[in-house]
Amino acid sequence: MLTELALMFPDQKLSEGEWKTRLKGYIAALGGWDENTLGMALNEGIQVWRWFPTVAEITEQARTVAHEQAMLRQMTSPRISQEEDCVPTPSEKERNLKLFAEMKARLLNGSHRKSELATTEHSK
Repeated sequence: MLTELALMFPDQKLSEGEWKTRLKGYIAALGGWDENTLGMALNEGIQVWRWFPTVAEITEQARTVAHEQAMLRQMTSPRISQEEDCVPTPSEKERNLKLFAEMKARLLNGSHRKSELATTEHSK
């Protein structure tokens, strides 16, 4: 994944040895992330990064993706509770369904990154 990422940022002026060293460092630093989360983070990141990203930028993007995935899992997993106050009202259920649909769309196409960038650029 990182090799493909480097091809998208051709301004890198590293020798082959420097690239191999960088790649080993990135692999070591990012090795704790599962491939799916990291892949989604890189796909979203390339839409907003201007230069080859640092480990910190990739990690930040992966955290965002992981958080969104966790929220989706939480929203879609069945709740087992005997407490009446845990049952959502019809309006809460409708709001949750809309939020779920929006988050699913954002995860599938990364459009929230584009809109955030456009908002940021517009407000300058």
